[in-house]
Order: sequence, then structure tokens, then C-alpha cells
Amino acid sequence: FMISARRLLGLVEPTRGTQNMSSGMLGLEINSRQVMVSVSHVGIEPSIVGKRLASSEVEQFVGQLREGLNLDGRIVLGGVEWLSSMQGAALKLVAYESLLENYAKWRGRVAMVQVCVPVPNRVDHSQEVAAECREIAKRIAARFGNDSIHYIEVGAPPQDRCSPFAISTAEWCVNLRIAVWSLLDVLAVSATRDGLNLHPFEFVYTRRHHGEGGVCVLSEFAGCSRVLNGAIRVNPFSLASVVEALDRALSLDRRDSEAMLSKDVTFVEAHTMSSWVALFVKDLKRVHLAEAERAQQGITGNESSGSLSAAGLRPTAAMVMLPRKLEVESLVRAYRSASRRVLCFGLDGTLIPQDTVITHLRENHDFVGRGQAPSPAVLHCLRTLAADPANDVTVLSGRGASDMQAILGSIERLGLVAELGYLRRGGGVGHREFGGGGAAWTRHESAIDNSSWRQEAKAVMHWYTTRTNGSYSRWQE
Repeated sequence: FMISARRLLGLVEPTRGTQNMSSGMLGLEINSRQVMVSVSHVGIEPSIVGKRLASSEVEQFVGQLREGLNLDGRIVLGGVEWLSSMQGAALKLVAYESLLENYAKWRGRVAMVQVCVPVPNRVDHSQEVAAECREIAKRIAARFGNDSIHYIEVGAPPQDRCSPFAISTAEWCVNLRIAVWSLLDVLAVSATRDGLNLHPFEFVYTRRHHGEGGVCVLSEFAGCSRVLNGAIRVNPFSLASVVEALDRALSLDRRDSEAMLSKDVTFVEAHTMSSWVALFVKDLKRVHLAEAERAQQGITGNESSGSLSAAGLRPTAAMVMLPRKLEVESLVRAYRSASRRVLCFGLDGTLIPQDTVITHLRENHDFVGRGQAPSPAVLHCLRTLAADPANDVTVLSGRGASDMQAILGSIERLGLVAELGYLRRGGGVGHREFGGGGAAWTRHESAIDNSSWRQEAKAVMHWYTTRTNGSYSRWQE
């Protein structure tokens, strides 16, 4: 979005036109005017959905659906979509057919409940999409049995119905949609282009309300797939990947499905529609205060549009200079000819592949008690390098001292730097002991003992974590 805005506004230089505005806000500076971009996702109102779930009408609808669809003993997947080609209902039906065709273990064990709703102002297009969906649904029923699929088209005439359970246009309502979420074990969304879709939010809250697990298989083109970390994200244009994702979702036991659902429950409950409005109003106030600060500092329109003047910076060649690619042969020659060598390695992302680190953090949120060490081959190389008297080898990381000690402390003559330089093992000039009792870790002499800055930092981190599902803040020494 920022790239598009910069190009549309004629801010062609890559180092100009976007910046972190005051107070950590993201935005553009155009003709000395700051335009803020607020990144947030509107949600549902859990209290309202909870009242609907507790109503007798929803309970009645759930009973009618169970009785009319004969779902006893089957795992249920499906969803609710508009009859629009971009909603991907036909792609989902084709993927389900391929699942039953290629995974015989699911025949007779799984059923699809797919509800499609005509688009009121696009009748002709809805009829075209409905005809395609009905054809696929009838083919699935003919091949794998009528109980394997329940394609329900809202308002469909009797001759076009593919399920004994019918829903008229007048009957279709929010309570009936919530009743459908109560039936599903797996929600599948295969939209090829989607904007605001809160159905997965309703599904997550409904399943947690019933104390049951649930899995979302979401198209990567659905906006909510970026904030629901417990969902399985797929490319709807790749039939094989969608089928594999459905098989994975169906194969999860209750414990795993509850764990995946729990990743998103907190986000759904915290990011409600009312909290989104409050956040937006708060952002407006922050912009007003930022403009007031700029006025007090005497910032005028003398700088060129789209500049970094608000930050007191000028774009220079050094700001966009890329690091050179490492020349291995030159490095080996320099290593062999040197009489003394200083080797510094980063831990996460260097000694441990970045994708491995990210996967670990997604599952555990931190390294406390679950320290992830480099591979045995890397540890062997570190021991060999550290054993050479001509080498001074140090590993740097943002992790805490206890975790660094646990995974690398056994390597002799290896220097360790924890918390990005705040703590160091091995002593040296400009350090003092930390921890007492003859501890080997020292604190850098320039470390600030005054912790008053933490309150400001916590406010900034809290502002970020409330907007980004899956993010968290953890305070170290």
C-alpha cells in the first residue's frame, strides 16, 4: 500500500515518501503535511455473538440442521459464501471432490456443508456461479453418496436444490449462519479476491463458545488470513495445496485443533469492532498532537515534498548502499595469512537458519526453557574455531544469558554476548561483573541503570502488539 501511494503521489525515489512518523506512526509526508496510515483489522463483537449463541433460536436452528442433514459420526467441513466467482465456492467444491477421490480414508467419514447466498445486485452473475456449483455438487453426490455433501443454495427453486434441507431467502439470517458455524469442524475459505470477511472470526468464537476445537483453512487472498495465525493458509489456485491442507485439517486430533484455535481466540476477543473504533479515534488524536509538535518546532514547507525532514535526515547514497556479497576465496586467504583473528557470529538467522527460528517462535513465543541450539555440525565448527589460540570467537544474540549459557556455554574459549551487547561472558576491558557470586557474565559499563525509559518503551511496544496478532513483548535484564 505504501509503495502504491508513493507512486500515485509522484514520490518516485525509494528512500523518500515513506517514513516512521513521530510517536512510531507510519505514514507519508506530502508538502510538509503528515498523512498517517493506521494498520488495524476490524473485528466482531463477541458479546453480541455470545448472546446469539445462547438464544433459543440458534439452538433450534442447530437442531434442525443436524436432523435434516444427517451428520452423525462425520467430520464436517464447509463454509458460507456469496455466489460470486471471486468467493471461490466452485474451487472449494472441486478441491473437496479431489480430496474424496485421492484420499479414500475420508469417504464415509467426512461431509461438506456449503451454503451459498445470491448477490442481490448481481442476479445474472450469481445464477452463472450457482449453476457451476450445483453441477459439481451433484457430481460429488453421484460419486460418493448423498450424505457426503450438502450444498444449500439460499432461495433456490425446488428443481435446483441439491440437498433435502432448504433455506429460503426470507429465512436466511445471522442466527442461521451462526448455527452453521456450530456444525463445522473445519471452515474452508477459498476466495481468489476478498476484502473484509469476518466469517472466520465468528467461526473461531463460536467453536470456543462450545468448548470445541476448530480449524480454519484460509485463502492467502483473504484479508483475515494475515491476522489469524492459527489458520492454515493456502493458495486457492493450487488444487493440490488446497487438498493437502484439507487433509491436514481433517487429520488433526481434538487437542491439536483446540491449540490452533486458541492462537486466534485472544485476538478475536480483544480486537472487537468497538475497540477498533476506539483505536482509530486514538490515532486521530495522536496525529493532532504530532502536528502540534511540528508547529511548535517551526517545521515549515521549505523542505521538498516526500522528504525525511521530519526525522532530521537527508537521503544519501549510504542510506541505500547494499552490502557486498561475501567472497569466500578472499576470506579463506585472509584467514590463513592472519596471525590473529576476531570472528563474530550472529546466532539466530546466521548459525541457526532464520526459517527454523521463526517456526520455533511461532510455536513457543520465546526461547525460555526451550532453547534452540545450532546443529551438531555448526557446534563442531565453533569448537574447532574457538580451540585455535589465534582466534577470538564470539557469538552474539538477543537472547538472555541463561539460554546462551545453556546451549553454548560448554564450548571452551567461546565468547558469548547476550541481549544484543548488554551482557557478555568472558570479561574484557570496559566491563564489570554482573550477577554476583563469581558469575562469568559481565554487564557493559555503559549500561543505563535507570529504568525510567522502560515505561516509554513499554507504551510503544504495547501500541504495536495490540495491532499485530502473534506479536508479543518480552523484557530481559
